[in-house]
Amino acid sequence: NGIACSNGISTEISGWDFVNQDFEANDNNGHGTIVTSIIHNALTNQNIPYSILPVKVFNKEGKGTYFDLLCGYRFAEKKPEMDIINMSFGWCGEPHTLLKKFITATENKGKILVVTSAGNTGSDNDVISHYPSSYTNTNVLSIAAMNTPFTD
Repeated sequence: NGIACSNGISTEISGWDFVNQDFEANDNNGHGTIVTSIIHNALTNQNIPYSILPVKVFNKEGKGTYFDLLCGYRFAEKKPEMDIINMSFGWCGEPHTLLKKFITATENKGKILVVTSAGNTGSDNDVISHYPSSYTNTNVLSIAAMNTPFTD
């Protein structure tokens, strides 16, 4: 009905879909659901209380606009109960200064950890910058994964 969902206290539980401009932040691509499931399982297994607020900025093909990304970030970081923003996406090339400015603002508040993807190409992010994981802010944590075991 166009009214934000709540749990009766004032905490928003529906999030926002910046792609379709509605309260149904369903993951049509699947990537966000997989990452959220990993986070959910890790926190649940360690008995850590949490809540997850979905903010959709990419469509079913995993594509989105820089504007929607910025709006989604600001939407999340303005929530008083927000501790972590998961940004499991990225790009190589230009660092996009406005997103860097937003991340720096949350760094200066000392409140929000920004968890980012290190990328999927196997490239060295110290040689080829990958954003937002290559931002040097102290509140940015870049996560990588491997498909094969590491050996010396």
